[in-house]
Amino acid sequence: MNKELFAIEANSAPKSVKREKCFSVEEEAKRRADILLYYEDIGVSIEVKLDDLHYAKTSHTASLIEDTDQRNWRHFLLLPKSHKSDLKSVLGDMLEEKTDHQLIIRSEKYCDIEVLYWKNVSRALRRTILFHDNKLDPHWEASAYLFIALIEQKVCDLYSQPFVERNFVESGEATYSDIQRIRSIEVDSQLKYLSEFAGG
Repeated sequence: MNKELFAIEANSAPKSVKREKCFSVEEEAKRRADILLYYEDIGVSIEVKLDDLHYAKTSHTASLIEDTDQRNWRHFLLLPKSHKSDLKSVLGDMLEEKTDHQLIIRSEKYCDIEVLYWKNVSRALRRTILFHDNKLDPHWEASAYLFIALIEQKVCDLYSQPFVERNFVESGEATYSDIQRIRSIEVDSQLKYLSEFAGG
C-alpha cells in the first residue's frame, strides 16, 4: 500500500500514526494535520478534504510539520477529483501540473505537496487486495472493502453493475432521480477504472 499510493519504499508499517495533530502558532490560528505517518527516516502527511475548499492552509501546515520533525517528509493533499478546478482557482500560480497530469503545490522553503484524489486511494486498496503476495489480515481486508465501497459510491459517484442493470436493462423504467444520477457518471472513466481489476 505504501508503494502503491505514496511511492515510498517502506518494508514495514509506520512506527506510529497520529490523527488531527495540533500545531500551535503564535498569534495565529492553530493548524491541524489530519494524518501523520512516522517511519524510521520518512514522514508522510496527508491533508484530507471532502467539501472543505480551504486549500491555502495546506502549505502552512506542511511547513509546521517540517519545523517540528527532521524526517524526510512527503506531503499529500487528498481531495475529490471533482474539486480540481476549485483547487486551481484557490492556489493559482502555486499549483503546477506535471506532464503525467500530477498536480503539485510548489513551495520554495519546504517540500512540495502532491495532490491525490480519493479514487487513487480506492485504486490502491483494490490493487493491494487483489495482487498482494502475502496473505492479508482478514479484519484489515474487510475494512478495506468497506472503505473502497464508501469511496467509490459516496465520493466518486461510481455506480454498481446491478444498479445499472436493474434500472436500464431489466425494467427499462428508471425513475427520474435514477436518470439524473446516471447522467452524472463519466462512463469512460468508470469503465477504465473498473477494467483495471477485471482480471483480478
